[in-house]
Amino acid sequence: MSTLTEVNLREHTVAVIAALKTVTGLPVGDGEAPEEGAYQNGWGKGSFIPYLVVVRDDTKYSGPISDPQADATLMYRVLAVGKTRGQAEWASDKGRAGFNRNAIRDQGIPGRVVMGTVFTGTGGADADRGVHPPLWYVKDTYTLMTTPGAG
Repeated sequence: MSTLTEVNLREHTVAVIAALKTVTGLPVGDGEAPEEGAYQNGWGKGSFIPYLVVVRDDTKYSGPISDPQADATLMYRVLAVGKTRGQAEWASDKGRAGFNRNAIRDQGIPGRVVMGTVFTGTGGADADRGVHPPLWYVKDTYTLMTTPGAG
């Protein structure tokens, strides 16, 4: 468990993933496709379960990590994946509903209080035609802001 002596980046990401799973009901991967998402009977076979993938953008962390009084501003990318453009956009819409202050706060980040979240943009829908059948992706970005306190 984290204490007020450091900002535990991993605990932030765990809370984001848990919030997205809880609110959206979709499979959510930590930096990679979750096992319960995608095609259910091998590539291109059977039903396709859309999913989300969460990646924290390490280059945009602000505030000294060792300062217990530092506010943390963390940037996240959430990739929504679907068999069709519409399915990827649907998963993206669900992701936006899940990446919110209350949902992340309810998961708890030890030693931190969630101040807010901001949807910062979308990369639009793109097809990966390098795989067959192609998959569709929507890349959304968010900011999560926390401050020291009882999380």
